[in-house]
Amino acid sequence: MAVAILVYIPILGNGLVIDDNMFLRDWPGVRTIDVAAAFRGDVPEIHRGVYRPLRTLVQQVYWQLWQTNPLGYHVHSIAVMAASAVLVYLIAEQIFNFQFSIFNQFSKSKFSNDAPFIAGLLFAAHPIHTEAIAYFSASAEMTGAVLYLLSFYLFLRQNYFGAILAYVPAVFTYEMTLTLPLVMLLYDVLFETAARMKKKWPVYLGVAVTVIGYLGVRIGLLGITTRGAYLAYSFYHTQLVMVQVFVRYLWLLVWPWDISYLHELAPGFESFSTYYSRLDSILDQSVFDPKVIVSILIICVILFAAVKVRKKLPLISFSILWFFLTLLPVAYIFPQGIAIAEKYLFLASVGWAVVIAYAITKLKIKNEKLKIVAVALLLLFYGGLTVKRTFDWRNEVVFWRTLTVQHPGSALAHFTLGVHLGEKGSIDEAKAMYEQAIGLEPRMVEARFNLGNIYAKEGKQAEAMEQYLTILELDPNFEPAKKKVKN
Repeated sequence: MAVAILVYIPILGNGLVIDDNMFLRDWPGVRTIDVAAAFRGDVPEIHRGVYRPLRTLVQQVYWQLWQTNPLGYHVHSIAVMAASAVLVYLIAEQIFNFQFSIFNQFSKSKFSNDAPFIAGLLFAAHPIHTEAIAYFSASAEMTGAVLYLLSFYLFLRQNYFGAILAYVPAVFTYEMTLTLPLVMLLYDVLFETAARMKKKWPVYLGVAVTVIGYLGVRIGLLGITTRGAYLAYSFYHTQLVMVQVFVRYLWLLVWPWDISYLHELAPGFESFSTYYSRLDSILDQSVFDPKVIVSILIICVILFAAVKVRKKLPLISFSILWFFLTLLPVAYIFPQGIAIAEKYLFLASVGWAVVIAYAITKLKIKNEKLKIVAVALLLLFYGGLTVKRTFDWRNEVVFWRTLTVQHPGSALAHFTLGVHLGEKGSIDEAKAMYEQAIGLEPRMVEARFNLGNIYAKEGKQAEAMEQYLTILELDPNFEPAKKKVKN
């Protein structure tokens, strides 16, 4: 817990960024506690297609306390991270103890018995979680992840009523938690006998009813199905991208040096689809492309290893399969709008932390102090990156400026930085960002419109009109440009 608090303390000085401003500053629906509206699925227009009613209620309650003061929201975020780290430790302790009571794989070394503690520390320090914690809209979702972990821990402790009680609000907070029944089943298949599994039918019935109830309300009553479409409108090509995304997730856990809010899935195609995304760069991909082949091979080898060691090392099999199962909701089997996001690894990284903790304890080093040094260095590396990364979320200008450095070819990053610079009164800088965005993506009508408005304010009516007319050539239905031309 202390490590989780320590590495995320810097966010207490951060402002509201990206979705926080959409929900907490601009959305009228957050300003009153409205249970009916929350369960009806009311969200800002850009977030249509998700159903997280308890997240909405959390936002509404917090708005009553803090309005647009970011401090209270960030305290919640740190609490979520600390609670999650503790639960990861407790879950790892249960699983390690169960496996090693059967296989007696650890010596009497005190350090070896600290494997669950190492897993909790690695989870707490890893910088991949900054996207899930550094802004409140994500950490409000991760409240559901905390309940997910709590439910699974209670399941391991055979407190089945408590497990169901924790799981119900988890599902209605964050749909990534829908995988818990599969994780429970996986655990029992690997660790339990058939006779003991049969005795657990009440908990399976409870979580199954919860999932069915959530989907029934979301799809049956409210008609909320998917969010967006498949990448380039092709399921096949989407899955070619997703196998590469899963391998990138694995790499980011091992070497999180280039973590970013945006990731390029293919040339001209970033983390999520836009009207100007280059569909051809997705459609040009083939199952025979080297990157696709290598990605498929890596995943197959890992899954084969998980199956191969399931008898002798069920803990390793469980942790590997945990990673893949917890990512199923964002595997784009059904469109969810965003193809890759580091916050999706919040739950999946638990499996990684357990595997690494186990590997460290099994290192054949006689001097236990060297293992302690190795863990300390790993924590310093990950923790240092986490602290450094929290400052990238300081405010909208810093956040998007960082992205323009990380992704100099991103029109979205330059355009959005221009918007926030304009809001701060830095008009010349904003103008330069819009010009760069247009240079990178001439079809971006929003950048042209904002640039045209700056020209108009500068008295450059001809240049402004040129931008408005170009917009209407690109998108004849762009109403703001129509009004400008008409006036």
